[in-house]
Amino acid sequence: MFATIQSESSLHLLGLWHICLLVGSFTFLNWMVKYQKQNIFIEKISTLFILGLQIILYGWYIIGPESLFLKGLPLYTCRLVLYLFTIGIFCNNKFCLKLGSYWGFYGGIAGLIFPTIFKYPFPHILQITTLLLHVYIMLISGNYLFVKKIGSTRYDVKMCCIITTILLTINTIVNFIFGTNYTSTTRMPLHLINLGINVPIQFCYLAVVLGYIIVTIFQHWVVGRVNNKYE
Repeated sequence: MFATIQSESSLHLLGLWHICLLVGSFTFLNWMVKYQKQNIFIEKISTLFILGLQIILYGWYIIGPESLFLKGLPLYTCRLVLYLFTIGIFCNNKFCLKLGSYWGFYGGIAGLIFPTIFKYPFPHILQITTLLLHVYIMLISGNYLFVKKIGSTRYDVKMCCIITTILLTINTIVNFIFGTNYTSTTRMPLHLINLGINVPIQFCYLAVVLGYIIVTIFQHWVVGRVNNKYE
């Protein structure tokens, strides 16, 4: 689970483990939305659990072969969602909950459908933390968007798009200076390239920004339609 030597992973895209995780996650999401189930105690416990895994992962980065600075910083939107939810849930900060829900729902779904497969024997702390983080942010985001209906106004969408653009711009600068690739604004992830999804380097930033904005607006429309259905 804490291996530092790379080898072939037994986890494969659309393999047995991946399909089971997809079916289980989306079935639970559908049940939660359909029956409007919510539990603040479960929210807090699951948040602390994922935080604990993240801390363990940082420890592995420090002693392992991967660079914490180059790959482990919380500059990905999905990792930031965990900290936004921590502040939002434990401090009742609605802004953090709204922003976290916007990033977390489509980020969680994308991360589950197209997971990064790390070259370490499965189960590994890097793979487990990544998968469970995306399950967590998708379900908590779904809870706040569809069950608690935290608020999905045009102003919220506008602010989310502005903050997202600022974050992606900062990440692009960091990427060019240090050779990193946070939020894939300088090159597409390898696992997407292998699937035939690629964008020339000079257009990566623009493609990622537009992608985030379009998905955010589309998600706003979907949330409105679903919530109207269950009112």
